[in-house]
Amino acid sequence: MNHTANRSLRRILIEGSAGGLIISAVSTALLFAVSILLTRTLGAAGYGAYAYALSWTTILGIVAGLGLTRMLVRNIAAYLSNQQFALVHGQIRWASRSVLVASTLTAASAWGLAQLVGFPSDLLGPFLIALLMLPLVSLVRVNQAILQGLHRVVLGQLAEPIVQPLFFLALILAALLVANEVYDPSVVTALH
Repeated sequence: MNHTANRSLRRILIEGSAGGLIISAVSTALLFAVSILLTRTLGAAGYGAYAYALSWTTILGIVAGLGLTRMLVRNIAAYLSNQQFALVHGQIRWASRSVLVASTLTAASAWGLAQLVGFPSDLLGPFLIALLMLPLVSLVRVNQAILQGLHRVVLGQLAEPIVQPLFFLALILAALLVANEVYDPSVVTALH
């Protein structure tokens, strides 16, 4: 019995490590391709506005996530191993609602602060669109943590580093095929 549990744990660790390495390599290649394509289509100033907006989404996402991701992985795995399925369901529902409310309030606060400070007009459009993405990005991170807690480590790591850049790259290429050019950082931020 103990030997079987050790083999199962070893298999989970090996699959998680190998999957993480592959995801990291593919993610780096995808992000490089997206960066090259965007710098060529947006130019330096446009790419800077896009990157600035996404940087704010990343920073505000930390606040909006309430630090729940690690707790979710740990608690869900513990509840699952003790077969406390009602607690798993309750933890998922509570975390999703909490992060949705926190991310919406964080985005609204950042928008209000941007209005008070007076953002430069070339940065305001991408920034506001990025703020609209904040609840979605925060919920994706919560769902990734939930999947990891459910012992779906590789699947829990796919959304942000692989699936999102693939769809984003496809949307950019489609926009380039339809419009022959994409020069507006607000459009690119919306496609993101």
